[in-house]
Order: sequence, then structure tokens, then C-alpha cells
Amino acid sequence: NGVRQYIIDFNFNLECEPIVEECFDCDGKVTELVLQYNGNAAANIVVETKKEGLNNNKVVFEGNVQPGGIFSISGNDKKGTLGTEITIRVDGNKNTEIHTSCSEAIGPGLISGDFLVISGASRNGGNLCPVDTPPSGGDDCSECKGKVTKLELQYNGTSSGSIEVVQKKDDIVAYSGTINPGETFMFTGKDDKGTLGTEITIYIDGVDAQSIHTSCSESIGAGAVFGDFTVIGGTSREGGELCPVETPPGGGDDCGECEGKVTRLDLQYNGNQSGSIVVETKKEGTVFQGNVNPGETFTIYGNDKKGTLGTEITISVNGNEKAKIHTSCSKPIGPGTVFGDFTVIGGASRNGGELCPANTPPTSTECICKGKIVEMIVEYSGPNGADITVADKDGNNSQTFNNVQTGDILPGNIGNVGNWWHWSVNGNVEARIHTSCSDDILGNDEATKSTFGNLGTAPDPVENDNNGTFLVVSHTDENGNICSILMGG
Repeated sequence: NGVRQYIIDFNFNLECEPIVEECFDCDGKVTELVLQYNGNAAANIVVETKKEGLNNNKVVFEGNVQPGGIFSISGNDKKGTLGTEITIRVDGNKNTEIHTSCSEAIGPGLISGDFLVISGASRNGGNLCPVDTPPSGGDDCSECKGKVTKLELQYNGTSSGSIEVVQKKDDIVAYSGTINPGETFMFTGKDDKGTLGTEITIYIDGVDAQSIHTSCSESIGAGAVFGDFTVIGGTSREGGELCPVETPPGGGDDCGECEGKVTRLDLQYNGNQSGSIVVETKKEGTVFQGNVNPGETFTIYGNDKKGTLGTEITISVNGNEKAKIHTSCSKPIGPGTVFGDFTVIGGASRNGGELCPANTPPTSTECICKGKIVEMIVEYSGPNGADITVADKDGNNSQTFNNVQTGDILPGNIGNVGNWWHWSVNGNVEARIHTSCSDDILGNDEATKSTFGNLGTAPDPVENDNNGTFLVVSHTDENGNICSILMGG
């Protein structure tokens, strides 16, 4: 019919290059910043410029921000810039400063204190490019530089404590709160540059427990151990995130030899009844005072200017002196050491970190013993789950310990009951120990009258074997003289 038909195929693909927003180096001061807050709790955030803006106010942002929350700030001077520097405060405390003069690298990815730059712009350069070198030097972490600004610590004490962290200058409190063993807590610097200054002191229940250098003059970073505290992470003002320390204070091992005096001791009380315990250092006075039950542990901390216990501590129970412990590191000390009614469970020294178990094996020690023995502490090495009874030779004046495990320390106190104490395991007399002071029973090695059983690994010289069930680690005579392994007199 003379009609022309046209078929047009619109089935084609258009390939477009993604639009990439251009960015430039910072030039002419920063005009805008978008920041992310990475603190661990919601906080009131205030951002101030160094000089007052057109509105005669330094504040360019103020508001409550949740962790992970994002907020923006804009310049308020006559050129619309943020000036040369901004200061960010968290709940009234200075957290960080950010240079906005373009004299230092700034852009997406920059971390300063608890804040991450998401984006920004400068007056002459437009959108800011991501920083090529983050504060940590291109890695995830860097060495400490310009003093520490933030620390996250794990508390490794044996019981909950009221923790207070105080900066050396002006006694500024950087942290205060109650912490349970194994929990972590974080705090930031409170001086005018947002740092922790040159040193912080940590108090536990009001007692000076540990000092930490935060001036970057000594190694600090994740893994460093300071007494009952382990560094989990942190930042420094000019270095950003702190790198893990290559050699923790204990020399790279879990423990080290005592060096530089003892700073902390965890002690187990093995008396036969609850007692009011007072621990005093030679120079600084009382470091612990409290009621402790048999078998319970308690911790003491050094209180001299270096956080140590000095050269010696004295322990009294109910007003009576019971033990002296050398804390100068001149004598072996560590987990397993026994001093009268007290066994060292753990501890630390100033330069050696956590104390290793004492290397000196149990041996008999020359001591004063007169009359009859009225208290005796033994270490049990027989079968687990046993019921242990100590009594006189006729089975009277008995004391029983239930569900005893190998390695348990048993504080026997049945008084002056004659020349023999009999120790039974599950109803069977296992050891007969002479208690007239005429037999050297301490450490078993020199005993000539006593027998110590045959279910364990303790020395038993009369039986001429090492199958003894009980090892005598301490005894007290009726005159109050204490003899203990690793402790004379």
C-alpha cells in the first residue's frame, strides 16, 4: 500500500565510568570536617576552634554522640575556616587536638584520639584526599611518641577493687570505678594536650598499687604488664595506636626473677582460725589490714615512691607477729614460698614483672624450737579427694580436712598434745610425726624419729624413700617460735 515500516532496536547497553569525586591536598585551612566518634560510651562532645569566630564563640559543635556516631563541623571565621587548630572535649575533658592549618596531613582515615575523619574540605583545595600516611606511619600501630593519650588496661587482681588512675601533674583523676578480675577499662589523658603526662599512678582500694610511665621514655604497648595490669591497647599523641611491646617487663616469659624489690604479693593465710591480719613495711607503715579466714587469699601492694614493698614486711595476726618476709629480692621469693602461716600464691617485682615459682627446693632450715610443737603446716601429696585427720596418738583432739587434693596446704593446730601427731588418710593412720622439738621434721629431710606415710612424693628418711604423704613446711612451738621452709627462725 505504499506504507514504509521502520523497526528500531533500542536493545543496547551504555557503559559509563563511575563518577569519582575529585580530591585535593589541604590548602588554605580546613573549612569542613565529618567526624566519627569511637569512644566506648555515649558522651557530650564539644569542638572548639583556637580563636573566636564571627559569632564571638569558639564552639563549632556541641551535642551528645553515641559510639560510632557521625557529626560534622564547619568553619566560623571570616573566611569560613576552622582556623589553625580545633580542640575536642568529651564530657568536659580534653580528648584530642587536630591541626586544621594544612601544615600537617589531614583527610579521610586520619585518627586523632577517639575520633576518625570521614571526610572534609579545605578553602582553596576543595574535598580532602585520604591521608597517605595515617598517624601510625602507614602501619596499624607505631611506637609511642609525644606522651600517651589513651590506655586500655586489663585488671588481673584476685578480687574486685575500686580503681583510681591519677596523673602525676596536678593529681588529675583520669579514671575511677569498680573493676572485677579479668575486666578491662579505658581512660584518656586530661592535661591541656589530651595526654596522660609523664606518669600515672593506679590505686586499688585507696592503696598505691602501680606506677606507669606514660612519657614514651620507656616501652609501652599492648602486652606490657605492670603489676596487676596488662596493657590491651592505647594511643600516643604523635604516634597514634601503640604497637605491641616486643619484650614485656617479665623478659618475654610469663614470669621473671625478682628484681628491683617486690611490688605485689598474693598470700594465702593457713592459720587454724580467722584472724585480724596487719601487714607493715619496714619504712612506710601499714599496707594491708583486714579479717581473713583460713585458706583465703589477700593481696598487698607496695606504697613507697617506686610502688615497692621496700626491703621487708612484717605480718601480725591478732596483734602477734607471725612472719617476716624479705621483699628486697635478696632471698628467693615466688609462688610456693611459705612463711609461717602464709604461702605466696603470686606476686610481681618492679623490674622483673610476675614472680616465677621459687627455685629453691624445700629443705630443712635451722631454727629455734623449744618445748612442744602446737601448730604444724603440711603439704599433702597423696590421692585426690581424701579426708585427712590429724590427732594425738590416741586419736583425740582431732582436726579434719575434707576433700583434700594433691598439693593442698593443710594448717594443723591441735595444740600441745604430747610428743606425737598422727595424720590419717581416709581413716587410716598414714604418718606419725614427732612434736617434741627433738626431731628435725621441717622439710622431712633430717628427721630421725618421724615417718611421713607412703602415698605421695615427700622425703621419708626413716623409711629410706621419697614416698611420704606429708611434707612439713612450717611449725610453731608453744613459745611462739616459727620455723618455716625458706625462712629462718
